[in-house]
Amino acid sequence: MNLIIKRGFTFIFIIVALFFIGYICRLYRLTFVNLSLESKLNIVKNPSALYLLSPLFFWIASRTFLFKNANGPLMKNINDLFNNLNEPDIFKKIVPFSSLLAVIASSLVTVFSGGSLGSETIIIYISVLLLLYMFNFFKKYLMEINVENLLYLGYIFGVTIAFKSPLSSVVLILEKSLRGNSKKIVSNFIFCCIGILIAYSIMDKSKDIFTSPPVSFTYSVSHFLQYSFLAILCGVLASVLFKIMTEMFNTVQNLVTKSKTLLNVIPIFFGFCLATLINNMNGGTQMTGEGITMVNCEFSKACEYNFKILLGFLVNVVLTFISGCSGGHKWVFMSMGGGIGSVYDNFTTLPSTQTIIIGMNSFFSAIFGNPISSAFIISSLTNQNYDTLPMLIAMSLISYYSYKYSNSFLDKFTRLTLSDEQ
Repeated sequence: MNLIIKRGFTFIFIIVALFFIGYICRLYRLTFVNLSLESKLNIVKNPSALYLLSPLFFWIASRTFLFKNANGPLMKNINDLFNNLNEPDIFKKIVPFSSLLAVIASSLVTVFSGGSLGSETIIIYISVLLLLYMFNFFKKYLMEINVENLLYLGYIFGVTIAFKSPLSSVVLILEKSLRGNSKKIVSNFIFCCIGILIAYSIMDKSKDIFTSPPVSFTYSVSHFLQYSFLAILCGVLASVLFKIMTEMFNTVQNLVTKSKTLLNVIPIFFGFCLATLINNMNGGTQMTGEGITMVNCEFSKACEYNFKILLGFLVNVVLTFISGCSGGHKWVFMSMGGGIGSVYDNFTTLPSTQTIIIGMNSFFSAIFGNPISSAFIISSLTNQNYDTLPMLIAMSLISYYSYKYSNSFLDKFTRLTLSDEQ
């Protein structure tokens, strides 16, 4: 009887914990969106104020350097948890609870400053880590749940809330479990389906994120080759860009660790650079936040968009990231891919909307690391019919492997360069 009661309490705990975490994620996302809108209003009404606000808030957001694993490539920490399933308590060492709070605060301050990083990784952080900390606190009253089940549950729950695509999350459970050689695919699937249902019940379904119309792809050799070239280009660019950003961040991190003066000066300087960028380029509202405004501008053709805006958005992402501000890369890389697709459209005979969607899909697939799920997510976010999935999946796979092989080449090149210097 005691075992039955404990199992019942464990099930109730999971349901209550997920609803609580879902509420926290929704509150965070709503705050993030509102602060992003406030930032854009500041740019329209009084852009000169950014010369004060951006350096100040970059300095505040960069205090994450004082916490363990609270900035930089945050998803690496989640991946480390999946790679250390035999150490169930390692999450406390990898991301202390104080670091989780610092990440959330820094992300919100960052978006208000005019910086460009995404909210999706923070939502996944909250979902995974808060679930682990809550389970650890109550574990003596609960049936033992395998840490792998908890990780998958938190991860899939966070992805569902971040991208608002339950079907994509179902595909992701299977894809991630198979790619990770999981031996608990069935239990992962059962737990995650519970999480997906709860996430779907609480997420905001009232408004589409992107304003793209439904399209169809022409499955001709010419179009397939042109889309494939764009997918390869996006995969390679994503690889090079993320490598450069990571190296620049590591350099800054080493500098601020050794010098308290640089810990204060560098974020202020980069914040001032961002304010200068926004004040001296048209389209300041499009090059801030997660880039959703920029992509919707491309879809609607109702506002000015050009290569300079894409370049400005890219510079903003880099400055924000290397300053030590917290945030994700999936939304901003997705938006960057849309921008590249829009520019690529000028040199091809491809339809404009389709090219933007392929660009988004290709850049996102490269950084997300699960190409089939990526195609489902992009299809859902851009309101496409299921007949677009074959092309999206094909381009996701091409981009993903281009990214993967580009990373391998860059790693070998870096090792050869270092050995030559020695």
